[in-house]
Amino acid sequence: MMLDKIFLLDYVIIAALAPVVLASWRGADETAERSIMRADRIWVAVLLAAYLATNVAVVLAALV
Repeated sequence: MMLDKIFLLDYVIIAALAPVVLASWRGADETAERSIMRADRIWVAVLLAAYLATNVAVVLAALV
């Protein structure tokens, strides 16, 4: 059951594609590229932190 929950959480990774789609509509100038790179780094950090925190919560709930 725990692995099923973790497997379902893996679908959250698909949310990482949303900024890619949104960034494709932005301009190709230098400032837009820097802005896109900064936003991508922030998005990856937030998504990774949320993913890890949720996985820890699932594992702890299974162990208790």
